[in-house]
Amino acid sequence: MISKFFKIYLYGNFHIALGAASITLMTYLSTNKTVDNDYIALIFCATLCLYNLHRIIASKIEYQHFGIRRFFIAQQHLKFHYFLVLISALIGLYFLQFLKSYMFLVFFILGMISLLYVFPIFNSKRILRDFPLTKSISVGIVWSAITATIPLIESGFHVNTISWLSLERFLFITAITIPFDIRDLKVENENHVITIPGFFGVRNSKLISIGLLLFASAILLQYTSVFIISLEALIAFEITYFISCILIIKSNESRGDWYYNGLMDGMVILPLMLFLIFSQL
Repeated sequence: MISKFFKIYLYGNFHIALGAASITLMTYLSTNKTVDNDYIALIFCATLCLYNLHRIIASKIEYQHFGIRRFFIAQQHLKFHYFLVLISALIGLYFLQFLKSYMFLVFFILGMISLLYVFPIFNSKRILRDFPLTKSISVGIVWSAITATIPLIESGFHVNTISWLSLERFLFITAITIPFDIRDLKVENENHVITIPGFFGVRNSKLISIGLLLFASAILLQYTSVFIISLEALIAFEITYFISCILIIKSNESRGDWYYNGLMDGMVILPLMLFLIFSQL
């Protein structure tokens, strides 16, 4: 029963959707701002919808020829993924009405970029992630915008603060996304997709990821010193960065879905868990 529930949770993309909602909530809590629950619910639904849509499409194209477990499982449960796409889209549309009008266009543009990550651009068979070095960077841009930039704008921060804290989120997300390119290196090479590990090599890519986390850490330290980021949040993020570094170092092509989709994706949930613990001490 536990094993079946875990598979539904992981392969149904509830884990990554919870991660998107968690790191967004963390943006509000770490800066001591009022939480927008409707926006967090929207992020959860949008992430659940897009990731399951990607799983459906990817399971039907070239990935199935490589015997990748997550896409093989998706192929066996397509009706379930279609159901999740439909129900999350409908619920997401309900919460979309609560988005402030001036942020609607921004959210719409980010949604289109996310769809281009899944659907072919124009009449070609190429999707956004197929262009050289764009895979991890595009994920970092979209995630930082929806989980940090929009909440920070909504909370009324100065543009300088919004820029730096959005950069911190971009660095964090990009750093933990690069190992996924290491996992997919064989597949991407076969499809002639140039990713960061494919261009710089696995070892250098790991060093780049760790360097991004160190830069992100420095930004948080600066904004904690001026009392914008709480001390509990700083500690939670620093511990998360440290664990992320270990996971990055140990990442390779042979690691399974539990490692990447479970542990690595779980790094966007960990800060909130740690913050809630430290806040009670």
